[in-house]
Amino acid sequence: MSRNYKFHNPEGLYFVSFAVVDWLDVFTRNEYKDFLDKPEKCYDNWNRKPSSGLVTKFNDDVFNVNVTITAQDSTSINNQNLIENLENGLYKIDKIYEDGSTQETLIFKEGN
Repeated sequence: MSRNYKFHNPEGLYFVSFAVVDWLDVFTRNEYKDFLDKPEKCYDNWNRKPSSGLVTKFNDDVFNVNVTITAQDSTSINNQNLIENLENGLYKIDKIYEDGSTQETLIFKEGN
């Protein structure tokens, strides 16, 4: 880096301006747009329902080994009121899909 682009007076007041060179137009160029329109497996879970799952409650409301793990079948893990029905506390919800992929969600619920 040349000396022209360095600040030498720590007490000084400077105005800095910059420009972007070789801008990557990922949202308008077709070769990038096509890539962005095809999300990978980790984003595919929105249109699938899990086949089973686990609800882990951290009994001390901190991440430690004092936990209660409750297995969930496909009906329970897909219940729209699953989180609403939980007591206050810290939870980890694991949703398990047919292909073996999982989705983890951490929740701290308070104020029923």
